[in-house]
Order: sequence, then structure tokens, then C-alpha cells
Amino acid sequence: MNWYKTDDKNNEKWNEHATATRVKNIIKFQEESHKYKLKKWKYNKIISEHCEFLSDEKYYKNNNHGIMMDIALIYSSSVLKDNIQKKIYLEKAIYRIKTALYRDFSRMGVHLENSPEYHKLVLILFKDLNEALTRHNIKLDKEINLMITNAQKYKQIIIKPDLSYPLIGDTGLFYEHSMKKYIMILWIMKQALL
Repeated sequence: MNWYKTDDKNNEKWNEHATATRVKNIIKFQEESHKYKLKKWKYNKIISEHCEFLSDEKYYKNNNHGIMMDIALIYSSSVLKDNIQKKIYLEKAIYRIKTALYRDFSRMGVHLENSPEYHKLVLILFKDLNEALTRHNIKLDKEINLMITNAQKYKQIIIKPDLSYPLIGDTGLFYEHSMKKYIMILWIMKQALL
């Protein structure tokens, strides 16, 4: 466990991406492993320390890494024993997620930064968010769900007729074979009716 040095949170083992991914993997391991579980006191200590890091504004990033941190904080809070801490972490993560949505997406669901591939990446994160919220039996507001739905539909608009993404920004060449191309004028007309 040389990655787990709680006295040294200024290294790459304790950056936002590594910490968020690690704690989700630890939770999954603990939930699915039958033979090699961590001792309860150790597991609870690890989860608490990760929650402290993930909720600390000093380490928080106002980008997709921050969204990863919030998703991990929601997952982690679902296994905390302390109900007060659970509520504090959950409320903070949901607040930051909502802020990110309004910051990063237009009202019509278009991600405002970077590239079509980045839009797709953030939607993958929001699918993970939905799974995390399901652990708590929480649903997002109707307005936020509409924004995410519009963001999903936007992928159908931006893909080219051959179902590949346009090579804008840092987008790589890949295809959405399971998706149908959506005619943009129909989408614009539907948005005007909202």
C-alpha cells in the first residue's frame, strides 16, 4: 500500500483524478470481494480520508476532473457510517455538479468547451453520476435532466453523415455506429417550442 500515504497529499497519488478513481475501485472491491475484503476499520478510515480530500475546495478543479471528484464523493458517501458526514458530502457534491452543468452546457445541451469528443466524455461522466445518485435513490431536477437529455441529442446532430465525429479541437477519429443522425433543423424547431 505504498500509494496510501495520508501525510503526503501533494503527490500524484493524491491528485483529483487518481483519488476519485481509486476510491471508486476500493468501494467496488469491498462490495464484490468475498475472500479478500479490507478490515472494516481500515476500509472506513480509507473512505473517510478520501471523502475529506474530494470535498476539500483546495483540491477541487472546475472542469471534468471536478465532476469526477463529485461522482466519487457521491459513491463514497453512500458507504459512510456517519449520517451527518454523509449528508454534508452528498449535498456539496450535488451542488458542485449542478454548478458544473450550468457552467459547462448551454441551455440547449451543447458543451461549451473544447471539442465534440470532450462533449461525449462529459456525458459519459454524467452517466456515471446517474449510477452514483441511484445508490442514494436521488433524482436530479427536471431542468437538469432536460439539459442532459438535450446534450445526448446534440451528439446525434454533431455527428457527420458517416456517423463519425467532426475533427474539431482534440477530437480523434471515432464513430457512433449505434446512433442515428438527427437532422439539425428538427432539433432547432423542437428547442424553439420549449
